[in-house]
Amino acid sequence: MEEKKNIPWRKIAITGGVVCCVLLAINLGLEIAYSVDFDSARRAAYVHIVEK
Repeated sequence: MEEKKNIPWRKIAITGGVVCCVLLAINLGLEIAYSVDFDSARRAAYVHIVEK
């Protein structure tokens, strides 16, 4: 049986991709919450978070 070579760049790329997807999902969630929420105090908080 052949052993698989451990390729560290592949793990780094997959981890980076997962982190980017999670951040994108959080950003989209905040954008949706902003568009649905009619409370002006929370809308300002959403805008502040998304702009960072």
